Amino acid sequence: DTVQKLGLVYLFQHSDPKAVVLSLDEFYRLQEAFEDYLDEKDAAQLATEPRGKGTPLKNLAKRYDN
Repeated sequence: DTVQKLGLVYLFQHSDPKAVVLSLDEFYRLQEAFEDYLDEKDAAQLATEPRGKGTPLKNLAKRYDN
């Protein structure tokens, strides 16, 4: 109940913190935030790489149009 109410609970052993129990909602929130961070990091890296010539969309549409 406490985990659901607070989102997390710290577990101690002899007054030393040993673990954290997260609610599923909090775990999913943290996981999503971390994935967003990694996406931003990847985008920043890709922004520094050369783009190349590219292919116009209309050429691709003709090539794959059935």
